[in-house]
Amino acid sequence: MATLDLQPDDNIRRTRIGVWDIYEYPQPEFLYQTISSIRWRYTQITEIAQTIPYIARMFKDIFSIRRARMLLPAFLAVEVLESLLPAISLWYSGKLLHLTQTVTRCMHSRRVPSQIRPTPHHYPLENMRQAVL
Repeated sequence: MATLDLQPDDNIRRTRIGVWDIYEYPQPEFLYQTISSIRWRYTQITEIAQTIPYIARMFKDIFSIRRARMLLPAFLAVEVLESLLPAISLWYSGKLLHLTQTVTRCMHSRRVPSQIRPTPHHYPLENMRQAVL
């Protein structure tokens, strides 16, 4: 029967925090990290540079469509407005939450703050009725 060896290798550092065991590989040398980071960025830039002709061809094909010059900006505008909807929804939810908290506080204290107390211009029919009488 095979046994399970739970002892870490020499290359792995074990830290015990309460009931948790954390196993970590030691960090490589700083120079190695810097060189590998530069190499990774260089490969990314070269890959992007290799795709530029395909991107240019894509835009050329898109703008060769007759109505694309009008529809593409409209599409981009709709996308930007659609991306703003979650932020607007969150703003209105915050306003509704604030109103709910204010109403709850008013119900508990049985007092209405002056910011939300209705003024006569909120009830135009009532003002007209008083003016007629």
